[in-house]
Amino acid sequence: LDDPGDFSSVTGETLDIGLGGCRVVTGTPFPPGVDPTVTIEVPGAPAPVVTRARVVSACVAPGRCEYRLVFDGIDDVDRDRLFDLVA
Repeated sequence: LDDPGDFSSVTGETLDIGLGGCRVVTGTPFPPGVDPTVTIEVPGAPAPVVTRARVVSACVAPGRCEYRLVFDGIDDVDRDRLFDLVA
């Protein structure tokens, strides 16, 4: 990303999730040095959980990129919905 206004989207699958973070796998890597905004669909919820995250570890290989993410700034409403999902 050369310009702060640039946007990149990477789709992945959640391998596990907790109130503080999640582990995801993607087919393409996150852009270098960029912490993602995560969108998590919650069954039965009117909207997904959306929060910033920080990458705490990455294992990047061609076709499979696995990341451990910690949520950074999740609001109370989304934390409650996430609690319902993991409970």
